[in-house]
Amino acid sequence: MESIVDFFNYFAGLIDNIPTQFDSYFDRIVVWLIVTYFELKIHTMTFAATIAQAIIANVGLSDILNAAWSSIDSQVVVVMNYCRVPDAINLILNAYLTRFILGLIPF
Repeated sequence: MESIVDFFNYFAGLIDNIPTQFDSYFDRIVVWLIVTYFELKIHTMTFAATIAQAIIANVGLSDILNAAWSSIDSQVVVVMNYCRVPDAINLILNAYLTRFILGLIPF
């Protein structure tokens, strides 16, 4: 008889804990969805950056920039290299192309 009472007490305890368990499961689901969303965004940005670099390589923009760079006076080139202007130009072009590729992705 005692085991039957324990059985019903066990299920009564489960029923009493349903709201707190629901909140716990709901919190876990929301956290999982948020983490999944940001991981998807990170993978999408990585993919877009890879596409942007491939576009830069295939368009021949590097050759055009190198030709323009070689036509500049050598003293100006030294100062611009010291100020890391070529790296800045590369960074800006990659950012614009990545932004363009991310604009093509619907989310």
